Amino acid sequence: MAKKNAQQLLLMTTKPKLKKLETDDNYLVILNKSNSKVVEKLIKEDSKYKFNQTKQDSLTIWEQKNKSLDLNDCETIAKAIAKENSTRTSNPNIRFFAEFMTDPNNRFFERLKDGEIELVDKMVYWVYVKNGKKRRDRSLGSKICKYLNEWFYKGTAYSISDSFVRKVLPYYLKKESIQINLGKKKNFDSINYSEFMHYICLLEEKISSINKHEIDHILWYCYKNDPIRLELVAALGKQKKI
Repeated sequence: MAKKNAQQLLLMTTKPKLKKLETDDNYLVILNKSNSKVVEKLIKEDSKYKFNQTKQDSLTIWEQKNKSLDLNDCETIAKAIAKENSTRTSNPNIRFFAEFMTDPNNRFFERLKDGEIELVDKMVYWVYVKNGKKRRDRSLGSKICKYLNEWFYKGTAYSISDSFVRKVLPYYLKKESIQINLGKKKNFDSINYSEFMHYICLLEEKISSINKHEIDHILWYCYKNDPIRLELVAALGKQKKI
């Protein structure tokens, strides 16, 4: 009875459609193909996310401009990505991202095509300096690289790094016996994008049945929409053993 009551409490804020997902002994979502199929379907049906429209609009600009985007084109695309992902990035910072993308010294599209992981950190730092070191927009930086690498070059080099994924990822790393080495950093949220991708790739190797983009979607969509289990997975991720 106590176990049933605990489960009921944990699922109080869980949306009905998410309750069908397979869970582990802690009632937390398992990273597997079955759950991935459910989540991908839910995201596709969710009216809050119109990724296909943003993708099509971006590709239209890309083709019309003969794959040579100017500052306003990049700003338009970055703004659309921020809006569709509900990313809290100011318009001035979005403009700074566009400036980085079009500055010839940065060779953004060349490096993006090559899938250079360090590109995200360099772009985010550029914006950080430009805005007077007030805010590091890591989330939008990763989204711009992830989507444009996928849309323009059919690539799969990048994953999205947002606050929800960073908060829950340590739990899954520990479940798969992947050691987290923070060095001098205070916590997992402090790691840079290159380090984040290192752990995502290690987890992808361990899970094997789903790729890093499917992992990202499960972690992001499930816990973004489930506040009680979000706090539970974050708390358990801080423990030495699970």
